[in-house]
Amino acid sequence: GDMVAAEMFSNELVLGTALAIRVCGTFVAAMILRQQAHNRFWTQHFIAQGQTIGKAFTEWKRLYNAIDTIMNLGFYLAAFRFFIPNDYVVLQATHGTSYIVTIVLGVLALLGTAAWAERSVFRALGAEGWFYGDFFIPRNTEEEPERPLVYQGIYRYVNNPDVLLGKLWLYGVALATLRVEMFILAIFSHAI
Repeated sequence: GDMVAAEMFSNELVLGTALAIRVCGTFVAAMILRQQAHNRFWTQHFIAQGQTIGKAFTEWKRLYNAIDTIMNLGFYLAAFRFFIPNDYVVLQATHGTSYIVTIVLGVLALLGTAAWAERSVFRALGAEGWFYGDFFIPRNTEEEPERPLVYQGIYRYVNNPDVLLGKLWLYGVALATLRVEMFILAIFSHAI
């Protein structure tokens, strides 16, 4: 039973699926945002259906969350496939416990830094900024001029902290698997 499933889903297939999910998800989100920026595609669709811009933004947030969740799930499933607990036993026997502790602390540091950065970004931007609200919610009226750039919270220290620090979890998970393939997937996922 288990061997059949293992043979059915090769490492290459799992890795390729995770890559394909990441590419497709990023492409869909980017195309919607691009069309929204150029011709208000998303909001116009909802307005034509008798809905509001607020409803359009709410539905975008749902879709974006679903896309992001599916992309991350693909990464986690690949990591689960590549993770072999016995590798830690072998490393402990050949390099000692301190080597394992160093790896675990590295994983925890990467995961913790990513969680802190993502939370700090959300605090600084709010839901509107987190979900690219500038593309959906019109501004630039007399009573509410364009939003200024955010230079508070984590943004005081680094530009694009969600990209620089928020994606460190990818490398933490890859480090936990001890597999080059997962590091390559992490680099690709971070880059795209």
